[in-house]
Amino acid sequence: MTSVPFTSLPIGTTIGIDQYSFDVKADHPFQGIKGIPIGPVHVIHFQHADNCSMRYGYWFDGRMGNFYIHYDANDGLYKMVEELDHAKFENIVHDFKERQMMVSYPKLDEDDTWHNLTEFVQMDKIRCIVRQDENQFSYVDSSMTTLQENELLESSLLKAGSKIKGGDEDDSAHCLNYTVTKFKSREAIRPGHEMEDFLDKSHYLNAVILRGIFQNSFKSYLGELQFAFLNAMFFGNYGSSLQWHAMVELVCSSTSVPKRMLSKLDEILYFQIKTLPEQYSDVLMNERVWNTCLYSSFQKNFLPLTKEVMETKYPELVGKDNEDDVIVNGFTGEDNYEEDNDEYKPTVAGGVYYQKSL
Repeated sequence: MTSVPFTSLPIGTTIGIDQYSFDVKADHPFQGIKGIPIGPVHVIHFQHADNCSMRYGYWFDGRMGNFYIHYDANDGLYKMVEELDHAKFENIVHDFKERQMMVSYPKLDEDDTWHNLTEFVQMDKIRCIVRQDENQFSYVDSSMTTLQENELLESSLLKAGSKIKGGDEDDSAHCLNYTVTKFKSREAIRPGHEMEDFLDKSHYLNAVILRGIFQNSFKSYLGELQFAFLNAMFFGNYGSSLQWHAMVELVCSSTSVPKRMLSKLDEILYFQIKTLPEQYSDVLMNERVWNTCLYSSFQKNFLPLTKEVMETKYPELVGKDNEDDVIVNGFTGEDNYEEDNDEYKPTVAGGVYYQKSL
């Protein structure tokens, strides 16, 4: 077990540890959270009482250091800090425990939900996606954009003739570097296989994404998918919601998927949908994507747990058999070809558009 002490709590805040949260009033004698299970990863997240939009937090692994939280009045944020003096850290935690000023980590639920939500999430992978190399923890907030969003913005600005860059190259620490998926790129659609690769993403999933990026590890792929979902749920991060949908979509639009990967994906999606607060469904759930994946895609018959929980929890969103919807474009349906006049560019039009914004 590990603990995360708080040195101060000057403003009213909703504090979360993993999927649990509680409200703490300003200047309340609260000094942290104890009894946090060791590994694999955890997240402490915040939403201030006077700010309904901004959500932020820190991913960490208690095995990688001793961490505490303090309030930075200049930035108006609670910040995580690593304490390098182990003896000092232990004395602080012991003092807070003796004075009964720390709350206990909630007891594990019957389904062991946190394990099922983070089974394949690893801290070293998080630190690759959130490039903050100087820290042993990773900061995420609701305003952070993804690498793919930044690339799309810069491309749009260049096409419009603007000399303004879409993002600051030196601000990589405030960008989520998820795997970029371009469903209509030259990597995804091979010369001589245009229509095959346009309709069936098996080559792109297996040869390009799984083999080329994830070193044939479907567990690493599912780990990033889980991380994207959790960032969308905890922080309302729009780009993470898009990434989650895109990674689910890529599997469902492929005829050839590793069997173990597909069955594990079904389990993961079941717990994700089950855990997602219902009030978030209108901003984090894309109706068209889920209807296509569950009722029209190549894998529609191999996601029984997901279909069951969706039909039970969100009957108003699913149940529409969209046989005419071809789920091939991904992300936001943008044209990912390197040149607009590419002779191999398919002429079939279609797209998956995320119409609701956070």
